[in-house]
Amino acid sequence: QTYYLGAPDQKFKGTIEKFGYTLLGWSGNKKAKTAGYSANSAVKDAFIKKIHNKFSGKLSLYAVWTPAVIKITFNGNGADTNTFKVQKFKYGNKNQKFTGSISRTGYDFSGWAFNKSAAAGKYKKNANVSNNWIGNVNKLYGTSATLYAIWKPHVITVRYDGNGADVNTFRAQQFTYGVSGQKAEGTISREGYKFLGWALTKNSKEAKYNPNFNT
Repeated sequence: QTYYLGAPDQKFKGTIEKFGYTLLGWSGNKKAKTAGYSANSAVKDAFIKKIHNKFSGKLSLYAVWTPAVIKITFNGNGADTNTFKVQKFKYGNKNQKFTGSISRTGYDFSGWAFNKSAAAGKYKKNANVSNNWIGNVNKLYGTSATLYAIWKPHVITVRYDGNGADVNTFRAQQFTYGVSGQKAEGTISREGYKFLGWALTKNSKEAKYNPNFNT
């Protein structure tokens, strides 16, 4: 790029990327660990004069990179307990993983996702963190992002044994945790007997659930 003494609004123009790294800026030293100039630094007359006098008007600048560090927040998304704290992961480091425990009554943990409403989790509860993952997250979300717990409600199947009934129209039903308005559906009868309800043991003398119990 060429810059002119006295010209207005001059600056470094362009974009640059390196997978897994963050650009600190530019330096005249190829091996520098710190940058002397920001990525899109403004070009002032003083800079132009300096380069003209010291380097005969020509200067090569080198990109200065540092390994990307991403900060991940773990949102429980309805969890009863969540010991996952904010964690930082650095590109190039080894043996990094999600650390913590999480639970929710009536639900199974499906995994973590960047989309709060995802149908299924994409990452395991205590997933290992690869450099490739860090690089991709850094590219998509920058230096910080939030992972949301994705939950699957418990689903149970109930079968109704008439236990000697003459008539039993109750069929196997599935009930989903958290869904309202669910109930046992059907009719049942046995000549000479009064139906008390349902129990979990065949020889029970007392019913634990009403005939058409609500769940």
